[in-house]
Parts: sequence; C-alpha cells; structure tokens
Amino acid sequence: MKVLTMPRWITRSFWSVVVVSALACSVYGQSNVRSNDATALQALVDEVRLLRQAVQKASLYAQRGELIVQRVRIQQDRIDRLSRRLESVRTEIHDLELQDSGLEEHIKELSERAAQADTSRRGEIDTEAKSVKQTLFIQRQREDELRRQESQLSTTLTEEQAKSDDFEKRLDTLAGELDRALQPTRE
Repeated sequence: MKVLTMPRWITRSFWSVVVVSALACSVYGQSNVRSNDATALQALVDEVRLLRQAVQKASLYAQRGELIVQRVRIQQDRIDRLSRRLESVRTEIHDLELQDSGLEEHIKELSERAAQADTSRRGEIDTEAKSVKQTLFIQRQREDELRRQESQLSTTLTEEQAKSDDFEKRLDTLAGELDRALQPTRE
C-alpha cells in the first residue's frame, strides 16, 4: 500500500494557516477580554465617582442638619425659658388679684368701722385705710406692669414658636433631600 503524501509546501501552508488562525483567535479573544476589562474598569470608576459624590452630599446634608438641630435646641431652650417666665408672670398676676380682693374687702371693713367709731379712733382707722389704699394702688400698678410683660412675653413666645416650627420644617425638608440623595439611582 502506498501512502499518499502531500507536497511539502501544502503541508506547510496548511500548518501555517492553522497556527495563524489559532493566533488570530487568541489575539481576538484577548482584545475582546481587554475590551470587556476596560468596560468593567470604566464602570467601576464611574461607580466610585458616583459613590464619592453621594458621600460628599451626605456629608454636606449631615453638616447642615447638625446646624439646624443645634439651632432647634437653642430655640427650644429659649421657648422653654419664655414659657417659664410667662407662667411666672401669670402666677404673680393671679396672686396679686387675690390680694386685691382681700385689700378691697379690708378697705370696706375699715370704712364701716370708721363710720361707727368715735372721732379719736376714726383718725387711726383713716390712716390705716390710706395705707391699705396705697398698698392696693401700688399692687395695681404692679399688675399693669405685669400685664404688659405678659403681653410682650406672649407675643415673643408666639414668634419664637413660629421660628422653631420653621426650623423643624427645614429639618424635615433636609431629611427628605438626604433620603432622596441616598436612594440608589435606577439605570
């Protein structure tokens, strides 16, 4: 049996084509892998950039939030002080009103006693009545002063509560912005 052999140049050509094809496939595969690696690397870089921006935004929102929270605390302290002062003024007004009624009653008693007393006793009673009336007059002046303070404190308290409400609204808005900023974006 005779073995057929091909001419050498055909065999070499065949093997050359096989080697070149293998190399071409290898190079194409590597360039495709490199292309995929470059795309993946770019995607990672983009993701890191977005994360950095999100962290910067979150940090900014946290700083702004902390400032507003501190202002709310200061504002609340101010409101508490004003509320205590207003309550104190109202209590003092109430106490003076109770004393007024007692003094008015005492003045009536002194008038009745002076009408029934002899002339020597009447002078003492009139002096005491004048003293009680002077005390009543001074107390009523104090009540008027306290009522003005009450009005001022009430107005100031209302203004401060409005500021506090504004701070709380700003804090709520900031919290909403932060929530939206930190939500993942859909691609």
